[in-house]
Amino acid sequence: QEDYVREIAIRKLDPERWSQLLITLSAKTEPFEVRKSAVKKMIDQRNLAKIARHSEDRELRFHALAKLNTKKWQYLLKQLAKQDPHKFNRWEAVKRIRDADFLMDLARQTSEPILIRRAAIENRHFQNQQVLAEISRNDSEPIIRATAVKRLTGQERLFYSAKNDKSHMVRVAAVKKLNSQSMLTDIVKNDPDWRVRSAAIINPRFTDMSLLKQIQQSDRSKKVRDYAASRIDLLDDSNKKNEKIRRVNPDMMSEERKKAEIVEKLREIALIRDEGVLAFIAENSVYDEIKLRIVEGLKKKRND
Repeated sequence: QEDYVREIAIRKLDPERWSQLLITLSAKTEPFEVRKSAVKKMIDQRNLAKIARHSEDRELRFHALAKLNTKKWQYLLKQLAKQDPHKFNRWEAVKRIRDADFLMDLARQTSEPILIRRAAIENRHFQNQQVLAEISRNDSEPIIRATAVKRLTGQERLFYSAKNDKSHMVRVAAVKKLNSQSMLTDIVKNDPDWRVRSAAIINPRFTDMSLLKQIQQSDRSKKVRDYAASRIDLLDDSNKKNEKIRRVNPDMMSEERKKAEIVEKLREIALIRDEGVLAFIAENSVYDEIKLRIVEGLKKKRND
């Protein structure tokens, strides 16, 4: 109980005024939770660096590392990214590194844990598309190839992975980023995996109604047929809505009519369980209320 009261008090300290006290409270002689609260409140960069480098406790090192000034402590972050004994601390360090060459080297190191390599590839300072393409094609780990694919921007490179990678995970990641109707049509017609064909069907860029109707009737996978049916309904609805918008600007509609239409659409959406379909509706809806309701629903579903 006493330690809990001390923790609450620490959270209310002014870190500039009580900097020395926070350093004292972070010492080994104090209970762990008190030390952690002191480190989380501390802003003294030299002492944070000292804790991040030398503390025997992984959690204290993590909290100290997370509070380091990213620009000032690049050399230390690179050191910790390579040498910290715990991979989650290394992961936190890698996320904050700005040296593109360092990140590329780390991403290519197959001896490194997947968590660390993914953090390097996902870091926004890793921008070299040629190296990302190389990793996306040649790495032995599907999850690493998929992570690299998600950072690619060139459609030809994405299409190569969508067509040729052995892992459906990688092909799905690539298909989600395609924006060419002809490329998506190729995937829908020829990929052997229902998950990849489904990813192409629910891609907002795929709008071939004629092909969707063929898929709904003849695809060998019931799930793909169901996805096609949902897309047909959504595209029909979107076309009708666009026609209505051409006749009546929603901003000019009476509040009562707008509310009635939104309520009707929300009732329809409540019956949909597929996250891909819901995401498509959210992206294309003209009403912010519907977009917000879908986003909140997806977040709640994932948290549950």
